[in-house]
Amino acid sequence: MKTVKITIYDYDELKDKARGKAMNDLIAEWCEMGVDGNPNFDKAVQETERLKTPWFLPEYIFDYCEKELIEELCRYQYYKNGEIYFESED
Repeated sequence: MKTVKITIYDYDELKDKARGKAMNDLIAEWCEMGVDGNPNFDKAVQETERLKTPWFLPEYIFDYCEKELIEELCRYQYYKNGEIYFESED
């Protein structure tokens, strides 16, 4: 067995580039999976449909849902590069 020491970070402890990666990863997940019961997310989707510009969905999600995104990002911990850390169950 090998023991490895790693440092994990809260969202607000990440550097800007790592925070951007975490944010972009979450937005990509929301684009793919959707978000039930979030009226701001629904507004973002409706706006892209109205303008017939689905490729702008990530930008609209950020614009309309920034507060909700940050709240969700603050629930997790991250590696230095902004990838989400999942504690393994051994």
